[in-house]
Amino acid sequence: MKVLFIDHPELDHLSYHIWDGLCRILGDENVVSYPLKRVFSGNIANDYILDDKTLGFTAPPEYILPRKLVEKSLEEIIASIDDFDFVISSPRTYARNALKILRPHITQPLAILDGEDGDLVINRLITDFKPDVYFKREYLKDKELLYSLYDIPIYPCPFAAVDNTAPAYNDSTETKKISVFSVHGNTHPLREAVSKRLLDMNIPDSYIWINSNFYFMRYNPYTEEDKQKVSRLGYWGYLEHIAKSEIGVSVRGWGRDSLRRFEIPLYETLLFTHDIGIETPHPFEDEKTCVMFKNDLLDLEEKLRYYLEDENERIKIAKAGKQHLYKYHTSIARAKYVLDKLRLNSKGD
Repeated sequence: MKVLFIDHPELDHLSYHIWDGLCRILGDENVVSYPLKRVFSGNIANDYILDDKTLGFTAPPEYILPRKLVEKSLEEIIASIDDFDFVISSPRTYARNALKILRPHITQPLAILDGEDGDLVINRLITDFKPDVYFKREYLKDKELLYSLYDIPIYPCPFAAVDNTAPAYNDSTETKKISVFSVHGNTHPLREAVSKRLLDMNIPDSYIWINSNFYFMRYNPYTEEDKQKVSRLGYWGYLEHIAKSEIGVSVRGWGRDSLRRFEIPLYETLLFTHDIGIETPHPFEDEKTCVMFKNDLLDLEEKLRYYLEDENERIKIAKAGKQHLYKYHTSIARAKYVLDKLRLNSKGD
């Protein structure tokens, strides 16, 4: 099986998750990207123009596993278009421009992979390019009727865990010295409200951060020097702190979906979260694979203190959460989901 992946030079987390999963399933040589996405090969992309006509600049994040990619021209892709089984395209500018040229040659099932914030389907992509399926990262639960009115199926497709590049930190119970880990950019009022509530709880050995300020409920195991020096964790340090935590808190931001809700269970840390309002295939379940608090925060303190005190129940749910993540929410699992939906909607079936 071979897939043509039409993308945009800028980083798109969902795009990378699906692309990484496809490469791991099919082999790098069977996933052809256009235009060549330099950040996927571990290089800086600084030679593309943004919509406002300024020069773009995108450095690859630490979690990307660089691969050796072969650059192909549009002419080469058109000449070999029959070699592909499926075509997947980003909704962003460069991908749309490429798709305008490629669409007359594409007879395979075509999918739009919409990893943008917000719940709206981009109607012009459906009318202009007539895809067979549309994958929506922020597929709202209360918009299912609206999505069903389209002539093509709209499927939820949230982020996933990039498990193959995550450092193998020791996440055993004995190493979890941080009680509660909550690190968020202040991009939504609920994040600020949760962080303030956690600070008011004065939980020993917790690590609470909102925006650009660090708050240490207790300095041990952190020194005063650590407190003065650190202003933001690097990505590997952030994951290491998750691995060392008993409970990790995940709150929606400007976008409802987040990488955090998959990074926490990756390290067998209890995922403490809330209803973010979007559909997730095979979702985490309250008191089975995660713990959910109400959006009005009325039960936040009671639930948090309960699971801090009941170690056996906390460990049981955290272990189940990790097993659930590896079964349904890795980049491989998400890519398999996309391929399955494409097969289901193949015109040849």
